[in-house]
Amino acid sequence: MSRYTQALGAAAAATVVLLASAALHAQQSAKSRDHEERTTRSGPSNMMRHMDRMMDRCDEMMQQGIVRPNDQWREPAPPQSGQTEQKR
Repeated sequence: MSRYTQALGAAAAATVVLLASAALHAQQSAKSRDHEERTTRSGPSNMMRHMDRMMDRCDEMMQQGIVRPNDQWREPAPPQSGQTEQKR
């Protein structure tokens, strides 16, 4: 291979790398703008939507009889001396 062909190949490879990095940067910038737009939309109305969803979930749990949702992960305490084990 001649030096001209080698130089041309190296220049082409460098161009491909630069174009790929520019495309990646543009994609990340678009994602960043989308996130920023969602963040700036937050305010009283967005807060009310979140609160409304939270209250709906709480209402569902209460209707299902789940008063303490973390009890499903807790192990029952061993009975103390002189006491019999109580079932919930």
